[in-house]
Amino acid sequence: MLGEGRTINVTGNACYIEYVENCYVNGITKKKNDDDPAARMSDELKGERGLAVLKNLQKHGLLDENFYPMELSNSESAVLAYQIAITLGINEMWKVFSDLWNITPNALRAAYNRGMEQKKTMKFLDEITPLLNDSTSTRT
Repeated sequence: MLGEGRTINVTGNACYIEYVENCYVNGITKKKNDDDPAARMSDELKGERGLAVLKNLQKHGLLDENFYPMELSNSESAVLAYQIAITLGINEMWKVFSDLWNITPNALRAAYNRGMEQKKTMKFLDEITPLLNDSTSTRT
């Protein structure tokens, strides 16, 4: 049986309740907060500058409507997370983006390290740097 964030499991004479973080919709796993990006965001990302950066990346097709990376490899996503964190001055970058993108901080950090060893990363950095600078520039 499934209730708001809980399952009740009955096995033989034992019954226990556990917290559920994922549910399945049409065979696809879905996190509870998928449809509410604000629930997954840190204060830095919810701020005016943070939202400006995320929306600009969204506008350029790098993030979807829920601020998940679109058509990026894990390494590219991690490099993007790092660059956003540098742009916004986020100290706990791996924690912030692991919450936003539902990935473990260690997986994100490892993907970043792999990405920085790849030749194509420099080209990717050349593409995203202007987008990050443009979204945080002062508008008059």
